[in-house]
Amino acid sequence: MTQETDYLIVGQGLAGTLMSYMLQEAGRNSLVIDAGIEHAASSVAAGIINPVTGRRYVKSWKIDTLLPFARKTYTALEELLSCKLVFEYPILRAIGSVKELNDWLLRSADPEYERYLMDEADPGAYTDKIHPAYAYGECSEGMRVDIATLIAAYRDYLSQASRLLPMAFDHSQLELTSTGVSYAGIRAKGIIFCEGYRAKDNPFFDFLPFHGDKGEVLLVRIPDANFDKLLKQQIFVVPMGGDLYWIGTTYFRNWTTLLPTEEGRAYLEQQLSGLLKIPFEILDHRAAVRPTVRDRRPFLGSSPDAPQVWLFNGLGTKGTSLAPYWAAHLCAHLLGGSPLDKEVDIARFAHLRNRTKGVKGNHTSDNFFLPG
Repeated sequence: MTQETDYLIVGQGLAGTLMSYMLQEAGRNSLVIDAGIEHAASSVAAGIINPVTGRRYVKSWKIDTLLPFARKTYTALEELLSCKLVFEYPILRAIGSVKELNDWLLRSADPEYERYLMDEADPGAYTDKIHPAYAYGECSEGMRVDIATLIAAYRDYLSQASRLLPMAFDHSQLELTSTGVSYAGIRAKGIIFCEGYRAKDNPFFDFLPFHGDKGEVLLVRIPDANFDKLLKQQIFVVPMGGDLYWIGTTYFRNWTTLLPTEEGRAYLEQQLSGLLKIPFEILDHRAAVRPTVRDRRPFLGSSPDAPQVWLFNGLGTKGTSLAPYWAAHLCAHLLGGSPLDKEVDIARFAHLRNRTKGVKGNHTSDNFFLPG
């Protein structure tokens, strides 16, 4: 017997989870197809939301809108899934020179940043336990979302509702129909691909300039540290509860393996040893590939060749803050016809499709796809 649903969703990382949730909130059904990939980026991410980033101390893109929306969404998911997901933390940021300090103070005086930048930084529990930087700035409204718990809990939620197909997706088995799509005996109005960096192999979107940035992280135990703030000092130190901390991260563009590397471990261990005055124990070393985009904006939109085939991808390093708002945005477009924001619409890369049409898989002149 043929099964019917409103939408099929491929991938149950952060993007697929939020897309499924937003469709449910809008009263629509979906089935999620996901094999449970070991090296998925969502399972490794710390889930940090950092309102002010970069060497110039600028607000993250659209953060004034994204942050309250993310907080509301993840809090609602806590209630739905009966688990703790949201942890509010100030972010302590190392400042390395007089110039950087002047830049920070100048930014702090800007009324648009008053909400986020604190007048004075307090190292708190880090005092005497780390080798101090020249100075520190402190950012309020930082947040950690327990992405791994969210993904696992939502997977159980889908499974219990018979809305999860725990299998790898086979593009060759997808059929386009006059009313939508058909796959594995399931009919739907459309299909939404949320495959992370694996979308580089998706034949419907192979013209898009995907990048895959590999990151490696450590999970460590720092006994009796009692750090209660996020610290950014060369590396990120993120409290995970008790004596457990997430240490990250590295960035590799030219990677050849999904597995953690000795190079990545050595770098993180060296940085942490140089930072801490107290001992630590490495418990785990993990790696994943983030789906990043050349212009650092997400990918939303339908395939130029198949209007019933959709993409939600490219969330990159700021996916925790981006995913809720843009999943809702795409949902509103699908169900109500509201226009896609031009900054995220994949139509902004239509010229690349024209360039690559007819030479499927051959993008060497632009070096779009990295090994993996």
